Parts: sequence; C-alpha cells; structure tokens
Amino acid sequence: MSSTRFSRSSSDSCIADLVVAVAEALRARGVRVPTSAVIESVEVLESYVAVRGLDPCSPDPRELFYVLSSTLVKDDEGVEALRRVVEGLTGHGRDAFEAVRHDMAAVGSRFGGGVAPPWRLGEGGRAAYARLRLLGLMVRGKRGWRILGRRAARGRVERLVRRYGSLESALEEAVVRDVERGGGVSALLGREFPEAVFDRVSIDGLAGLVESALKVGEYGLARRAAARLRERVARGERGFDADRVYRVLRRMGLVDGVVAARLVDEEPRLVERMGLSVEGLESLLSRARNPRAIGRIVSELERRGVSVGGVPLDVAGTGRLARALVYALRGLETGNRGYVDMAYSELEKAGGGGLVGLLVGAVDCFLSKGSCVEELVDVLTRMHVRGMLSLEGLVSAVGGVSRDPRLRGVARRLMRMVLHRLLYRYYGCRGVQGYYYSASRAPGARLDVRRSVRSLVSMRGCPVYRVPRRRRSVVLLLDKSGSMREYSLVALLAAYAFSGSLRRLVVFDQDVRVFDGEAVAGRVFAELFSLGVRFEGYTDVVSALAEASRGLPASRLVLGSDLRQTVVSEEGVAEALRKLHGRGWRLFIVAPPSVDENVLRAVRGFARVLVAGSVEELAKGLKRLLA
Repeated sequence: MSSTRFSRSSSDSCIADLVVAVAEALRARGVRVPTSAVIESVEVLESYVAVRGLDPCSPDPRELFYVLSSTLVKDDEGVEALRRVVEGLTGHGRDAFEAVRHDMAAVGSRFGGGVAPPWRLGEGGRAAYARLRLLGLMVRGKRGWRILGRRAARGRVERLVRRYGSLESALEEAVVRDVERGGGVSALLGREFPEAVFDRVSIDGLAGLVESALKVGEYGLARRAAARLRERVARGERGFDADRVYRVLRRMGLVDGVVAARLVDEEPRLVERMGLSVEGLESLLSRARNPRAIGRIVSELERRGVSVGGVPLDVAGTGRLARALVYALRGLETGNRGYVDMAYSELEKAGGGGLVGLLVGAVDCFLSKGSCVEELVDVLTRMHVRGMLSLEGLVSAVGGVSRDPRLRGVARRLMRMVLHRLLYRYYGCRGVQGYYYSASRAPGARLDVRRSVRSLVSMRGCPVYRVPRRRRSVVLLLDKSGSMREYSLVALLAAYAFSGSLRRLVVFDQDVRVFDGEAVAGRVFAELFSLGVRFEGYTDVVSALAEASRGLPASRLVLGSDLRQTVVSEEGVAEALRKLHGRGWRLFIVAPPSVDENVLRAVRGFARVLVAGSVEELAKGLKRLLA
C-alpha cells in the first residue's frame, strides 16, 4: 500500500499566508472573522487568481479587496476595516520601511550597526530608540544593542504590516505588552506615547508606566498617565495593587477623597498608612463601601479618642459593637428609643458588649424612665477615659438630650454630673472653686465640720477651715475656633472651675462674647455646655484682645489661642499684644503645638508663653495661672 503525500505549490502558499494575515489584522481591529470564512476565502481567491492570471504573491489591491469583501466580512464596518487592512498590506509596506530608516537616522546608526544608550540621545532620538526596540528591530549582542541587517529588518517590517495592517498598529500592540511588563521602554516615547494605550492596559500597568516615566525623566508622560490612572481608580475599577497605586498617586499629588475611598475599599490596611487627620478619616468614612475598610476607619477614629457618633447609620458592614455604640449615642442625642432597639439588635448579633452593652442599657433606662443618671454618667466617663469617646463627643451627646422638653430637667442634671466628672479628671475638683481649705483661721473662714472630724480621726489633730478665695483680677481669653478644637473645651472647663478668680471671660472665634464677674460660671454652663459646644469658624484674636481690656485697669491677662489671625485686621496679633504690654498688662499665653511661630517669636520678649503638647499639659498650665 503506497502512501499519499499532500503538498501545496508556492503560489497556493502565498495566497493562504495572505488571507490568514488579513484575517489576523481584522481580528486585531475587533472584527469577527470565522475560520470557515478564512478557508472559503483561500479557495475562492486561488480560483480567481488562476482565472485572472494574477501574481498570487503580490496581487492587485483592488482585486484582493473585491474578492475578500464578498467572502471574509459581512457588514459595512467589516468592509471598511478590510479596506484599511488591504491598503496597509499592499501599499504601506514601503512607507513603513522608510519610517524605520528615519528612526535609524535619529539614533545615529545604520543597518547592522550599534546603538548608543538612550540617556545619550535627545528627545527625538529616545522616542526613535523606543520604537525600534518595541518593534523588534533591535537585538542585544555582546557589545550592547544593535539594529538588524537590511534583509532581516525588511522581513520583520513586512510581517508586522501584514499581521497588524500598519506599523502604527503594530507599535501600539507592542506598547501595550511592554506597559504590562513595567513600561521601561515605552516610557522613552514621551510625548509620542499613543493615547489609546491608556485605556487598554491594566491599572497596575499604568502605575508601572508612571514610575518608569519618572525614572527616565519623562515628566509630561508621567502626568498624563497619572491623570488617567486617577480617573480609572475614581471610576471604581477593581482588581489592582492598591498599595502601589497609592504610592504613585500620592507622589503625583492626586490622592483626593474619592480616590482614597476607592483605594481603601480595595486594600483596607491603607487606612493606617495614609496618616489622615481626624477630618480626613471622617470624610473617608462617609465614602467607603467595603465593610472591612469601614471597620478599620472606625477603629482608627476610636484609637484617636474621637467620638463615633458621627458615623453614618446607613453604612453597611460596620463592626457590630461599633454600630451598637453609634446607635446608642444617636439615641441619647435625639431622644429616639428606636435607635436603642437597633443597638440591642447589634449587641445580640455581636454576642456581648462590655462597656458598649452597659451604655446601651443605661441609655435605655434614661430615655424610658428618666433615671439611671449616675450609671449613664459613669459609663460615659469610663468610655472617655479609655479613648472610645472624645471630650467634645461626650459633651455634644449629653447636650443634645436637653433639646427634648420632656428630658430637659434630667438632662441638665446629667450635664452637671458629667461636667463635674470631667473637672475632677482634668483639674482635681468637682465644681466651682470659690474657696480653699486651710488649717489656720483666716478672715471670713468657716469651720468645715466633716473635714475637721476626718482630720481628728486620722490623728492629725487640727481643725480644717474653709477659706473664701480672694477674687483675683484675671482676664481670660479662650479661642474656640476650629483650629483649637482639641484644647478649647478643656480650657472652658478651667473657666468654669476657677470662675471665682476671673474678672472677665472672653470667648471668641470670628465673633467675640464677653462674660463679666459673678456671671461667669453660670453663663459658661448655661450657654456653652447645656446647648452643646461647636468649635468652628475663623479666628479674630485682635478684636478679642480689644474687648478683653475695654474699661478695665491693667492686670493679668491669660490668652489660650494658637495666635493665628484668620480675619482681616489693620494690625497684627503681635502688635496688639505689645500695646497691651505697654499699658501695663501682664501677659500669659497658653498655646497648642500648632501656634504661629512668627507671632510667638515676636512676643516672647514681653509675654510668658507655655506651648502645651497635650490636653493634660494645657490643663495643668491653666490651673497654675488661675487657681
């Protein structure tokens, strides 16, 4: 039995290669070309070439388009794409080869010659170097990169044009592959980088392109790629290395609230690495959607001692205990027991609660019966001490209860108890300090029976007298603008505790309020605490200094502020303080670390300054000045 060998002539092979090249180029352009249509086109074109007597290896483009348009494509878009592919295969090959020769001249080389490294070339030379590398027209030898020989380069160009339809399409495909590998060569294209590639590569590829462009000094390309990267991340695309993308966008200064939320949704651990302020974390919390990211944001806020009362209640997936805490605080603030029922539901799902469980029970008792005030104060204070609730959040939550007419009397009692707990924590007292205790009898002193009996029992053997404090002529100015948020409430506590030492209290932001003499303690409690304190607005230190000294003889003036004048004024803060000093006022300044350094240097010569690194340090400084 003899074997049968199947073989094709060279003309048939040319026709088959040509049709396959056209089909691949159409598919690269998004045109659907079935394999059955390719086989049919080869058979029809072979017959047509034989009948017409055409050269099968270089057919006339019009004849080729005439045959393939009836067999290979079926719609108008496919016909138009076929026209462009056929023109590229038959007419653009010579033009593409000329473009390659132009790039060789730009890098200062020839066929088979070596190429200088890109850092030694100009901008146009670097782009030409990148094109030659990406198109596979350069090979690496022992002495570096060199260009292919003339015949090999011509064959390479013809194969690329046949496959992709044009050298530009082939370059675009090569750039896409290179960007996905890091973009080290594509970055050299600079301004000639193809715009269509930005949407065809992955987000990780774009991040790598930005890094590569910065490395080679193509900053314009880096900005273009980073802007497109930010746009795609903000659009909500998923599945990328969020840590790397964050580093790239942060370096380019393109991380805003929307981008940060999308990044932490992709990688929740970025919450800690971003180092956001409290305001930034709260803004991020309102945009985040990933439950794990929301849990990390809440944990970071609690770690900084910020109340989570501002957490949006419609956020899904927050940790059960955190949600229960949110509901309890919202119920306390609004007086709505529906929030308490929701808090109980979250506690049941969490399987326990600790302090949060105690808070929910105390809030329930307080809202339903108007009792359990002591228990509620105790658990709120413990949460504040442990950093689960900020001082401002504590006062705001309790102050919100007073808006309910049914609970106004109980809320006032609750506020006073919370206030006294806070006074004891920061200043070691439980109320207004209008007197002090002494073993020696002074004018106006009264015997304190309870303390005297305790002294006798402890074997000290001396009576204890309660001596009225002599009113000191102190004027206290407290800045309650947004920049003093952490410190102003503790300073207001000092004003309440040591109101007996004050001749005048001035509380200011962009507006100035003045309290005089005996009214200080009651006014601070009624107007600032019971109604809830809001630290916001601009700062007008100059106007506050003018109001503080108006109509009073020179005495001691204590200023708690960061000295940042954010309201337009004819004179600066340093000049206003210098005028007061010239009139005989003794100036004491207690400031946070964010104090204006320029003003601080200007006033150190005539004012005593304490820069408090923490809230506790500020409380100690005010106590020394006012007690």
